[in-house]
Amino acid sequence: MLVNGKGGVSLEEFTYLLGVCQATPDDFKHLLESREKCWLQLLELVLTPHVRTLNQHERIAKEIVHWSSLYLPGMLQIELYARALAEGSPFIEAEGVSAWVAERMERRSIVAAHRKFAFYVYEPALYAPVGGADVLTQRLQGQHEHGAVPR
Repeated sequence: MLVNGKGGVSLEEFTYLLGVCQATPDDFKHLLESREKCWLQLLELVLTPHVRTLNQHERIAKEIVHWSSLYLPGMLQIELYARALAEGSPFIEAEGVSAWVAERMERRSIVAAHRKFAFYVYEPALYAPVGGADVLTQRLQGQHEHGAVPR
């Protein structure tokens, strides 16, 4: 993503790339300070490298099949649902919830692209009260508006 200019990069990835390119410490300092010119976008690391890799693979995949027994797949979650999951997670720090939710909402954009998707969801997960009754109502209405009606 960094090389073709289509996404940001973590400081770790940026440092690794400069090491591969045998950049000097002075080069590193100059490039890091020059990011205000908007040519280098460092990402805040909310997601683990494994999840970022999954996101990259999802963006280039032509077909995605997802099976879920407990929750709705991330690509089908509305913001309130994702926020309720994040706030209840022991793995996401409170200060990272908003960034995690924003990343999850960005991830939904690949569903609209020209790809083939199949989502298999265990029916009780469709009606789980994640975030309460209001979130469930909005989620089911939102799915209906986008054509993803539970069958």
